[in-house]
Amino acid sequence: MPKKCDRPMPRRPQPRSGAVVLELLLVIPINMIVLLAVAQFGLFLSNHQQLALACRTGAGIASESSSLMTTGNPVPMDVTDAVVRQLASSGIAPSALILEHVAGGGPATEQTLRTNLSAAGAACQEPANAIPGYTVRLTVCVPLSEMMPNCMSGFGFDTTGHTVECSTTFGRE
Repeated sequence: MPKKCDRPMPRRPQPRSGAVVLELLLVIPINMIVLLAVAQFGLFLSNHQQLALACRTGAGIASESSSLMTTGNPVPMDVTDAVVRQLASSGIAPSALILEHVAGGGPATEQTLRTNLSAAGAACQEPANAIPGYTVRLTVCVPLSEMMPNCMSGFGFDTTGHTVECSTTFGRE
């Protein structure tokens, strides 16, 4: 005759489905917001690299140009085309280009050329500090909504109406 075991039977765990659902409801939205913010910031950084490259490209072409005009005339077409082409490779449309150049030895001879490529370009301001002699400075302005999607507007971070500006200074050649 088999002997009966003296060990007690293990207890079956109580179902916790209500607690798990509540934890899931609290954690999933927070994780989704953080994931969305990280993705949006990563896209902004990637596009900012493209903006800096376009600014350097345009400033390099402007520094080699011998036909920079005086105040009030638009930025030369070769500079504008180079910047627009570089940004178009990332799907970004600039709103304004501001080209400052010093023909002589000081700020008294500084000339500012401006081209607004969209209505948002009027909000773009030229940098306040003067540039040194025999240099060119190109400032490219892009609406923030072109740099990244407006996914976080529901959480208080709205990109509409803001502008990103990138400036590069090159010596004249």
